[in-house]
Amino acid sequence: MQQSEGTFDALVVDCLTLWVSNLMLAGYDDLENRFAEVVRVALASPLALIFVTNEVGCGIVPETELGRRFRDAAGRLNQMLAAVASEVYWMAFGIPTRIK
Repeated sequence: MQQSEGTFDALVVDCLTLWVSNLMLAGYDDLENRFAEVVRVALASPLALIFVTNEVGCGIVPETELGRRFRDAAGRLNQMLAAVASEVYWMAFGIPTRIK
């Protein structure tokens, strides 16, 4: 969907959960501020943004404290972006289901 040479009207951001895990393992404590900044940038962007993420809250409760913090952090980011998104899809087995 190229508009003109060097510019585009859409951007795919893949993968939010990998980004969250990288932040956590690097020791960042200000996750909520970083998440809020992503939401602010997304809302201000002239591009159509497509965020790809993984659902991490539908399985068992993680055994480790780090795993539980990751699950909760990824869930908060997913909720924050879903709240401001114009469309949200759940993809399972290659089948998209629109949920917003």
